[in-house]
Amino acid sequence: MDLLTLTVLVGAGLVAGYINATAGAGSLLTLPALIFSGLDASAANATNRVAVLIQLTVAWWTYHQGGVRLDRRVGWTLVAPALVASLGGAWVAAQWFTHRQLQGSIVIAMCVFAVLSLVPSKPATTAKSIPSSPPSSNTRRQRAGTPESSHVGLDHVVGKPAVMLLFAAIGAYAGFLQAGAGVLILLTLSRGFGVPLVIGNAIKVAVLAVLTLPVLLAFLYWGEQVDWFRGLVLAFGTTVGARLGALHTLSKGESFARTMLLFSVGLAAVKLAWDLW
Repeated sequence: MDLLTLTVLVGAGLVAGYINATAGAGSLLTLPALIFSGLDASAANATNRVAVLIQLTVAWWTYHQGGVRLDRRVGWTLVAPALVASLGGAWVAAQWFTHRQLQGSIVIAMCVFAVLSLVPSKPATTAKSIPSSPPSSNTRRQRAGTPESSHVGLDHVVGKPAVMLLFAAIGAYAGFLQAGAGVLILLTLSRGFGVPLVIGNAIKVAVLAVLTLPVLLAFLYWGEQVDWFRGLVLAFGTTVGARLGALHTLSKGESFARTMLLFSVGLAAVKLAWDLW
């Protein structure tokens, strides 16, 4: 691998990791970068999961350190349906779809996301144990060692059949291609249920981090090529970007997260439409 290819992978990873931690759709940058490096579309789709898994784990830990923590009741209510469905989505991607067919599907989806992102969200729910805005450093120090729970203020989300069906659909899409799955989660939580975007980002990275490992293993089982070297090079950039993105979201709060969501959706729609054209 030459220096130019390494630079492209690290640079794309850095930007994508930042976008993924603040909104989503970073894989729309990393997938073309992997293809540019010499992989075919199927191998790029599988290899991309290596970087996604590492960057989401870093972002998840950063949100946890910042005081936005998810209890098991909330986590598994959302993770379980997404995890099961993601394996079905991965199977469809590995066995049925060409890269061009995937791009066409995502262009349509991203145009829908762009419209939905402009719809006013429900009033943000209040929570006693998860801040609707990032806690100050003094507050975090005072809370050190104190368990926090995300279910307070999110009871209207937990256990609802509609939420579980929506997260199953998102999980299927995440297993299918990954790109834009974070945007779907944020739009579902903020527009559909009034969850603040800072908290929504923490939920998003947690859910996607948990389901990415089984999907990666499934791709390996079905014989998809995973280039570990390219995946780890890409992961280096995405990890740095994810850490910075999560820290900025925690420090700048809801308005920053909303701006990044709109930017991410718009960039994704333009990028995919251009590629398809």
